[in-house]
Amino acid sequence: LMSSQLAGVAELIGTGHLVQRIIRQNLTWALLYNLIAIPAAISGLAPPWLAAAGMSASSLLVLGNAMRVLRIKAVH
Repeated sequence: LMSSQLAGVAELIGTGHLVQRIIRQNLTWALLYNLIAIPAAISGLAPPWLAAAGMSASSLLVLGNAMRVLRIKAVH
């Protein structure tokens, strides 16, 4: 942005849209998982170890999805 080239602004806007889309995906996944897993764990339908493993897997899925920004940016 500090250069005289305007192409950097367009790239920054595109990256911002990509990041927003991935954030929405991650929030949607986390919300859906928690709406299903927490009531299942509270009611005893899922044992505590399974709920903990599921939460870890959910966190890894969110992290992996967020890392897509780096992979996509590396291609461009």
